[in-house]
Amino acid sequence: MSSPYPCRVLRRLCAAAYDGLVVIAILFAATVPVVLLGGGAVPESLVFTAFMPYLLLIAFAFYGGFWTHGGQTVGLRAWRVRLVAADDAPVSWARAAIRYVAAIALWSGPLFVLAAAIAVGKPIHTAIAAVPVAINMVLALADPRRRMLHDILSGTRLVRTMQEADSDDATETERTHDGEQHGGRQGGDGSGQSINDTDVRE
Repeated sequence: MSSPYPCRVLRRLCAAAYDGLVVIAILFAATVPVVLLGGGAVPESLVFTAFMPYLLLIAFAFYGGFWTHGGQTVGLRAWRVRLVAADDAPVSWARAAIRYVAAIALWSGPLFVLAAAIAVGKPIHTAIAAVPVAINMVLALADPRRRMLHDILSGTRLVRTMQEADSDDATETERTHDGEQHGGRQGGDGSGQSINDTDVRE
């Protein structure tokens, strides 16, 4: 049964930013032994052939491990969001791998390039990188399940946890109740005013 509580766009962006900070710290720690072994720097010949794949695998171990074991990274747990398969089943390693690669190619990568291009003033690169970012944002806002491209390609989606959903429902119920009481008081005041007006006319 499909969950009725999709994750809102702002919430998923906040969770992604939270996870990004954690991953940066992990990758920094993973870089230290490589730099030490390399005599103070990573050999240029190994930057793209070994070092970058090494960092990407570490990042995948972080995301994939959490996605396949409970569906919550540090950021998702903090923002009360869970990653599930399209049918609400747990996420498999295969889906996690597809989501990770697609996210880097169609979301995280372009987002990083976009930020860098804006910072250095490269309008052409900015325009190119903005396309997938814009597509993802439009999809997330238009899709009833709030999915981005990497969600659709991997057959996954983000949902609010039941605790968060229950909290939102309780807040909405309280607001509705308060509104009804306020409306009732206004109705009562209006009736009383009508009676008083009638007395004055008489």
